[in-house]
Amino acid sequence: MKQSKMLWLWLWLLLVGALGLPWQAWGFKLSPCLRALTLEDEKLSQDKLRWRNFCVALPEQYKSAVHEHMTLAAIKQFRGKVDLVQTPNGWRYDYMTEAPWSQKTGKNHYSRGIMFGIWWNDDPLMLTWGQGWDIIDGGLVATKFLKDGYKEYPGEGCPVPADQHLGRWSHFGPLQHFHFMTNLRHGDSTAEQRITATTNLALSWMKFAYRVATGDPGFEPESPLSEAIEREAGLPSVALNHCVTDRRNVKIRTIFTLRDPSWTDDYRRAITPDVALGTMLHVIQDSFSPAHTCRVRKQTNDGMYAVLVDVENYNEQDRDSHGDLDNYPLWLVQQVRSGEHMFENDPVNVGAWLIRAVDERLPWDQVEAHLRSTIFASDGSSKDTVECIGGRALKQ
Repeated sequence: MKQSKMLWLWLWLLLVGALGLPWQAWGFKLSPCLRALTLEDEKLSQDKLRWRNFCVALPEQYKSAVHEHMTLAAIKQFRGKVDLVQTPNGWRYDYMTEAPWSQKTGKNHYSRGIMFGIWWNDDPLMLTWGQGWDIIDGGLVATKFLKDGYKEYPGEGCPVPADQHLGRWSHFGPLQHFHFMTNLRHGDSTAEQRITATTNLALSWMKFAYRVATGDPGFEPESPLSEAIEREAGLPSVALNHCVTDRRNVKIRTIFTLRDPSWTDDYRRAITPDVALGTMLHVIQDSFSPAHTCRVRKQTNDGMYAVLVDVENYNEQDRDSHGDLDNYPLWLVQQVRSGEHMFENDPVNVGAWLIRAVDERLPWDQVEAHLRSTIFASDGSSKDTVECIGGRALKQ
């Protein structure tokens, strides 16, 4: 059996090397397959935690951890320091093994929980969060719901109708704002309409996630996830997607944490708020990808900003060029290496501010106003007359 699984593992690695990993297909690149972040010889990448992790055999392009490195930079800026292990040519960060930490409020945070949250937007059914063989099975299932034409797709242990599938919604349906992209077609809408609609939808989701992250009454991990909350958050039936027959058993923690023997109820309760926080970081990070938005430079009294000019529609793009633009941006590499910011409203600056807002439980109105004036700030320029920072993903 072990030899059989080993053979299948190598075959799977060859397959994903040829076709691409399911979690590489949408936003800034990320990978739950390798879970130690590294900086070696000025190069950002990932490494294994355990010697038997065969994901190290993947091509370097599949070791990209853009979301994870952005998140690490935001956590580091908020905390002042993190537990980096110095190596001969750089450092590594084992967020999976790092102990919970707290700041002046005394609220415990799990860095790995925040990392799980940034994975969530790309894999909201948490199919690829496992370890060892689990991640292989999850990856194979995840590739299925990225394909069109089926009436049903795999949920968490049962088939789910295509028009209710959470993974489908988050990639091709009404939840594309998880990645700060629009459903509006460019020929049928203006840039201003696309920016406004996507920003409002993104903030609607973030309001729900923020209430979970701060533990507002009715949004604690054990609180019921009612149909009213689902509608407000824009979600399909969570019970249907998680194969729960009695929806009274659907809790806030159901949508953000694994039902897995290794995840105790106490651990799920403890980590839920940070997973919700991570989903918000994913939204603001993707909004800075040149494959998702067009931004231009704008000098202000507070410094240089990268402001929104347009929002892209995934189905109107060439997917290969989309993937190319989801690699490490220059501003992030510079920020991680030196701590210097190219843009005042980048996802590291805003991400660190958002972590502090959650930690201090700032009122949502204050948080929304800050996000609108920084990460989601827009400019009235016509995209056709400007050069977008980082280029564009064009339809071939």
